[in-house]
Amino acid sequence: FIGAGNIATSMVAGLISNQFPAENIWVTSPTQDHLRMMEQRFNVRTTKNNLEAIQQAEIIILAVKPPIVKEVMEESADVLNT
Repeated sequence: FIGAGNIATSMVAGLISNQFPAENIWVTSPTQDHLRMMEQRFNVRTTKNNLEAIQQAEIIILAVKPPIVKEVMEESADVLNT
């Protein structure tokens, strides 16, 4: 998950409640408080580095607000194209 706000939190909660392994979920956010909450609540992997999470992922879910999508995609383009 690129993003750790309400949408990501709800989706992660759904995955965990359906027995998806928490250790296979990566969540990113520039906000340490959001990451800490996700770690404590769901025991998922977290990072402030979007590229690190993308490199670990088979599926990438953008869970960011629309004004940030372009910035995230531009930052991630090189990794996504490999």
